[in-house]
Amino acid sequence: MMTSGLHLDTRNTTTFSVLSLVSKYRWDAKLVLVLAALAVKYGVFLLLAETYATNQLTKSLALIKQLPSIFSRQNALHQRLDKTRILMQDMVDLTTTIIHIYQLPPHHITAAFTDHIPTAVYWIVRSVLICVSHISGASGFKQDQVMSFMEVSEIHENSERLRKINAYLLEQLKKSHLTIEDGIVEEEYQELIQTFTTIIHVDVVPPLLRLLRPIDFLYHGAGDSKRRVGINVLTQKHVLLLVSDLENIEKELYILESLYTEAWQQSFEILWVPVQDFWTDAHDAKFESLHSNMRWYVLGEPRRLRRAAVRFMREWWGFKNRPILVALDPKGQVMSTNAFPMVWIWQSFAYPFTTARERDLWVEQEWNLEFLIDGTDPHSLNQLVEGKYICVYGGEDMQWIRNFTSLWRSVAKAANIQLEMVYVGKRNPKNGIQPIINTIRQENLSHTLPDLFQIWFFWTRIESMWESKQRMLKAQRTKGREGFKEEEKDLVLQEIVAMLGFGGEGDGWGLVSKTADLMVRAKGHLFSKGLSEFNEWEVNIPTHGFLKALNDHLLMRLPPHHCTRFMLPETAGIIPDEVECTECRRTMEKYYLYQCCLE
Repeated sequence: MMTSGLHLDTRNTTTFSVLSLVSKYRWDAKLVLVLAALAVKYGVFLLLAETYATNQLTKSLALIKQLPSIFSRQNALHQRLDKTRILMQDMVDLTTTIIHIYQLPPHHITAAFTDHIPTAVYWIVRSVLICVSHISGASGFKQDQVMSFMEVSEIHENSERLRKINAYLLEQLKKSHLTIEDGIVEEEYQELIQTFTTIIHVDVVPPLLRLLRPIDFLYHGAGDSKRRVGINVLTQKHVLLLVSDLENIEKELYILESLYTEAWQQSFEILWVPVQDFWTDAHDAKFESLHSNMRWYVLGEPRRLRRAAVRFMREWWGFKNRPILVALDPKGQVMSTNAFPMVWIWQSFAYPFTTARERDLWVEQEWNLEFLIDGTDPHSLNQLVEGKYICVYGGEDMQWIRNFTSLWRSVAKAANIQLEMVYVGKRNPKNGIQPIINTIRQENLSHTLPDLFQIWFFWTRIESMWESKQRMLKAQRTKGREGFKEEEKDLVLQEIVAMLGFGGEGDGWGLVSKTADLMVRAKGHLFSKGLSEFNEWEVNIPTHGFLKALNDHLLMRLPPHHCTRFMLPETAGIIPDEVECTECRRTMEKYYLYQCCLE
């Protein structure tokens, strides 16, 4: 490229002349060739400028090229070249973008690119000629001569033009990359669906490798004993995949830790798969803190988990905000997309966490107080075994609690029965429950669950019963299975609904029973009224027994008008079409509630 001293009126013609020289090449190749020619000319010029003062050969070459005058004025030279360098950088940036465009798959190089690339190439070549003109014309600079306004404007206008074209092409390139990436994610997502639904495996490891790639190692052990192992250590194992984010999983971890210590843990392994839509350094630190004390397996480098895997766990397995526990058998077949309800309800008895096992457990399960408080209050269980009556109650009205416990003490003494009372708070316990617990203990009104965690677990078990029952009913309707009761005939489900309704009440409620006997329940004020009228129903105790006599009296005192509310727990998209009122058996009206409660 030997053109020098180009003027504005000839630059357009020269630009097309240069383009004709490289016409047989692709657009990106044209730019590479033109910029290479500029680089050679500019490189030689700079080499001479930098070594002029110290190298005799350079001085001779500068003399031949008629450059000694400008080289002797380095400050003026650099001032003139600074603006040229800015234009050169804009040319390189736009050329780089065009090269990246031609690295796309051919069918992604659309009109959004091809309609603008020829224009971009034209202006890059024209800008090259401007740079060449400034380099070649440097020898004509006079002492302290500054660039003209026209020269400065020309460089500035071309830089702005190149930047605007580059910004547009970069935006289109970003969209194309997203489209390509989305296509790859969709393809990988469909592969994962096939992997876990249609492909028959002989071992659990291959489907896990497909799900977790490119991650190929796990952490195992707690504290100083933690080490890296390969995923193949899970060969022929029952695997529980604990899928969660990094927030608010401490309660689930506590329960799993207690279960993992039991002897039956040798029959399965737990693998924690942390899922975040994006990862930060803070997430990495939280991950390190959480997994350092886990004795089970933990996925290594979870930030590398593919988008397709995250999407699969969210859309196919139903992972949203709450942790899920996906049960895989030794051949990699999904036995349950969330075994947590089974774990909360039956703990180790739910092994191997299959839907068939869940169905069998419900067929065998009877609704009684022992089942209701199992795993949450060993003290009350012991009292139950000893033959005492147990009254479970809750609410937030401290005055009602004082009156209710006082009435029960009077009735128990008059009826000559042994009674133990236990306060279980309400669903979603917050800090406001703790003062009530403290007052009950200070005034020795009754026994309470040990702490807020046990209250949370008590209600989580009941919510899990609801979720498990609804899942079984949904499976029955979908597959036409027999051996499971319809909702309207399922007395256990009706009692679960009643308990969940109580759990949302702040006014108080109570439930009393003895071993596997009748369970009597009522809202707070009705129950208190029934107890205060003990003299009206005590005559029926010798004939019907204490619980039936109390229950019959409460049924007679049911008000003709009532308002029963039932808030659905957050379940995996299981919302029944109809729910029966637990008092009148009519279908309840459906409303939507959005709530934010800060304490």
